[in-house]
Amino acid sequence: LLFSLSPIAIYFQRRVLLDNLMIFWILLSMWLLLKEKFTLLNVYLSSLAFGIAVLTKENAIFFFPAFLYLLYEKAHSFHRRFAMLKWLFISVSIVSLYIVYALLKSELFPQGFLGDSTQHVSLLGTLEEHSGRGSSLPFWNPRSDFYLSFQGWIHRDPYLVYGGITAYVLGLVLAIKEKSFRIPLLMTAFGMSFLLRGKLVIEFYVIPMIPLFALLIGMVIDSFSKFLSFK
Repeated sequence: LLFSLSPIAIYFQRRVLLDNLMIFWILLSMWLLLKEKFTLLNVYLSSLAFGIAVLTKENAIFFFPAFLYLLYEKAHSFHRRFAMLKWLFISVSIVSLYIVYALLKSELFPQGFLGDSTQHVSLLGTLEEHSGRGSSLPFWNPRSDFYLSFQGWIHRDPYLVYGGITAYVLGLVLAIKEKSFRIPLLMTAFGMSFLLRGKLVIEFYVIPMIPLFALLIGMVIDSFSKFLSFK
């Protein structure tokens, strides 16, 4: 309900944005690995979904370490290494299609590389340009992109934003005993690292955080309700 009915979700999820498509594949990839009946088929399908997520929008790569941890936790020790290598191989293979396609079209390297003077777009040049967009101000600076976007987020839905941050802090404590919190916490941490990196942050960059905040809030409420019921 939080994921679907949050004002900030209603505003951003009804816009045609790559972030909405990307987070669908991320959540699908995570769900496949979290299924109770864990098989290698889940690993293959999850890696396929993650690869598509990265091809949809490059910032999906920030969730990569969390998926490795998820695989390590879910896979049986007998085939853990095989499962992780397979997931990694399939994901990288799918993402590499991006590079191969640019290479075949002679659009991988920037103009002037190895004497190539023809005018053309460049994948590496574009990635370099995009990585340098935005100011280098720290996220707590009132003039930074993150700070300005954060004001817009809390204006649209302070309950989900502040609730998600509070649930994240409480989840860190609960995760000491409840391992189920660790994967959502890692996903949220790596998602926030993208927002706090000190470069360009546009308001709709919060889209991947909406389901993660909603998930953490739900898990914290569930955990405390069970505790109160036990008491």
